[in-house]
Amino acid sequence: MFAMAGKYIVCVERSKLILTHPTGISFDLTREDAKELAVLIRNWQLAIAMGSYKGESDAEEMGED
Repeated sequence: MFAMAGKYIVCVERSKLILTHPTGISFDLTREDAKELAVLIRNWQLAIAMGSYKGESDAEEMGED
């Protein structure tokens, strides 16, 4: 199965998920990697929805650029 997610072409195969950027960079994710990424994205979405994620300002407050 193929789909688009933003700029990425997403290919779902039996045992892996492949994300390919137009520049040619590709990420092959195992099922476990894909599950962990989904959890990370969901937690990030929840943090944004709850207002506890401030984006770039968090890094600036910690002195990171």
